[in-house]
Parts: sequence; structure tokens; C-alpha cells
Amino acid sequence: MPCEGGYRRVIEDREAELVRHIFSLYAQGLSFKRIAKQLTNEGIPTPRTRRTPVAKAWPHTGIREILRRELYLGVLIWNKRRFLKRPGTNQRISRMRPESEWIRVNVPKLQIVSTELWNTVQARLQDHKLVFDRRHPGLERLSRQRSSVVDSGEPEPLTIVAKRAGLVPKLPR
Repeated sequence: MPCEGGYRRVIEDREAELVRHIFSLYAQGLSFKRIAKQLTNEGIPTPRTRRTPVAKAWPHTGIREILRRELYLGVLIWNKRRFLKRPGTNQRISRMRPESEWIRVNVPKLQIVSTELWNTVQARLQDHKLVFDRRHPGLERLSRQRSSVVDSGEPEPLTIVAKRAGLVPKLPR
């Protein structure tokens, strides 16, 4: 919302409720794709439909980005990017600044998600990153192992084996 000297952020109640809903679904153990599918099935419009009516289904990558956005914790961040001129043209290109150069300001009145829920979701995101991020320095290789049918005739649950790091997390199904 425009105001004197710039813009003033205002929390939209319906959107805030949706953000809380997405956070709680992820905290309950649903995946990005399941949350996206559920929102699409419920007929909840995507953020993109406000700009263009093309987007009909929620993208799972959008769910991940919502869960990572510190604004929902009430933290405004400035100075994330620097802009450079492309030589010989009038184009500007952006580059990420080191996180140490970011400017963070706590604005409690903009907090949509409780600190407890935020911490729960961020811990789960971090666990997910450790399991699936192949660039993690302690993980040489991730391999999915499905055991053959055990004596009872039931397959064993899927486990992810992270060699050398000693991690063997069990993923919920």
C-alpha cells in the first residue's frame, strides 16, 4: 500500500491464513507436492492468478519458497542483491550479496507465523536438505535402498543411507 515516503506493508487476513495453513501442513509431515496438490484440489487460487489467470495448479516449488520466506516471521531483509551494468549495454544484472551484508529488521507486527511453528518447519527443511542436497560436504553419496520382501511378505520401509556422514534418516510415507 503506497504511503508517504514509500510503501507500507499490510497483512491481508485471507493470505495470512493460507500461509499459516501451508506451514501447519508441512509441520504435520506433508511434502511440498502433496501440499500443492491439496491447495489446487481445494480450489485455492495461486499467487500468480492475481497477476494472470493462466496458473491453475500450485507449483510445489512455490510451497518451498513460502516456507523459507522470513517475512512471515516478521523479518524484513534488504540489500540481498547488488546490481551491475552489463558492459556495452544498458542492461542491469543482479548478483546475490553474501549473507553477512544483508540488512535484517525485525517487525513484529508483520509476523504471521508463530516462532514455534517457524522453528519446527525450518528444522524439517534443514533435515530435508541434509538428506537430499548432494552438495553437502559430509555426504559422498545418497542411495535409496529398498530391501526385498522380508519373511513376513511385507516390504521394509524406505531408508536413505548417507555414506560417511553416518546419517540414516527414515522418511515418513
